[in-house]
Amino acid sequence: MAKVKSIAIISFILLFGLNGYGQIEYELSVKAESEWLNENYTESIRLYDSIISISVDTNNYYTYYDSRGFVKFLSKDFEGALKDVNTSLSFKNTCQSTSLRGQIKLKLNDRKGACLDWELANKLCDGKYSKSLLNHCDENWDYDKIMEVYFKDSLFTKYDIVDNIYRIRYELQEKGNDWKMYYDKAFTEKTADIIIKGDTVRTIYYYLNGVKKFENLSVNQNWIYNATWCENGQLIKAFNPNSLTIEHIKEYNCAGIVVMEYSRDKWSYQGPFKTYYKDGQILEQGVFEKKKTPWGEQKVGLWEGFTPEGDKTYESFYENGIEIKSSTFKDGKKLKK
Repeated sequence: MAKVKSIAIISFILLFGLNGYGQIEYELSVKAESEWLNENYTESIRLYDSIISISVDTNNYYTYYDSRGFVKFLSKDFEGALKDVNTSLSFKNTCQSTSLRGQIKLKLNDRKGACLDWELANKLCDGKYSKSLLNHCDENWDYDKIMEVYFKDSLFTKYDIVDNIYRIRYELQEKGNDWKMYYDKAFTEKTADIIIKGDTVRTIYYYLNGVKKFENLSVNQNWIYNATWCENGQLIKAFNPNSLTIEHIKEYNCAGIVVMEYSRDKWSYQGPFKTYYKDGQILEQGVFEKKKTPWGEQKVGLWEGFTPEGDKTYESFYENGIEIKSSTFKDGKKLKK
């Protein structure tokens, strides 16, 4: 195996020269990073395997093993990640790799080992990892306790003006405990559950009558589920805000009538788009298509609007998001311009 690798290395050098060979490593590294950014972890790991197998510059080994270990960490192969990061540290002792090893050990339920790594990383990089020590290595904190708090207790919660709700302070949520917030100081009327399992965070807020108000789910800090309900329990909307595939979504009013219907992915609306009056009568309809840019949509084809009685109020025709022809209607009849 070693002989085959040596022959391959010599062949690459003869073919490309040392500069060309370095260029190949660079291009593979860029591609590997692109793959893990798009959550294609298996392909990214395969590319790092290739880089390590052909690299002739041992000065870069620590970077490649650290990078592959990071991708294995993202893919939840914690044992494999630990092995790679240990190899990286054997080539060069860096605070980045030491901190990553701390994260891995925490996932492997070795909090003590994780804290030792963060202490070392913090010394190597002048306090850069003090936040990790504060969040995960607080000797006065019970990391196994389910925390129960009054929703207006400013020691634990923060009012979010945008969403008009109270949230657990982020630095406390990062400690990894499950939380229960209550409307009352006697802890009988629950405001919210914050359930944390590793990289998965599920948040459920409730109305005073105990019915769900909304629910969010995130994995690896990626928001993948959002649902909202009326106080009578009627679902308003449920979808994945960061879906990479197109989802068909219906939005309801509190009477259970569809008020909006469309398809979209993370970046844009795509396909038929309809809005309705509160009784279910069509208000407006048309079609969106995805722009050529990475995000955004544009109107295409026929768009129409209607009165509550079902009479047409307008029609417009679009090409590439630009209105090319339009007409208005009254009592269902087209008006002359």
